[in-house]
Amino acid sequence: MKVKYGMTKEVIYVSKGDDLYHVLTLMEKHNITKLPVLDDGKIAGIVTDNQIAEKLGSFRSKGVPASRMHASTVMEKDFERVSPDTEIK
Repeated sequence: MKVKYGMTKEVIYVSKGDDLYHVLTLMEKHNITKLPVLDDGKIAGIVTDNQIAEKLGSFRSKGVPASRMHASTVMEKDFERVSPDTEIK
């Protein structure tokens, strides 16, 4: 089976400049734990609830609220990319 047959057509995503409050709100609203991060319409990274929890702890200890941190602060930039025609094994 190819990836394209399991892909979501209406992808929920965030932009690099979106604050973490917005990111967490989307995750909660849609009951998801990962979101693609876009920059000028192209995928720039992936953000997960675990990454946010890790970073929030260290930033909150410095008094920085989630509304002042952005998706680009916590996103994973190094991830595997596949095309819609990639075979799922």
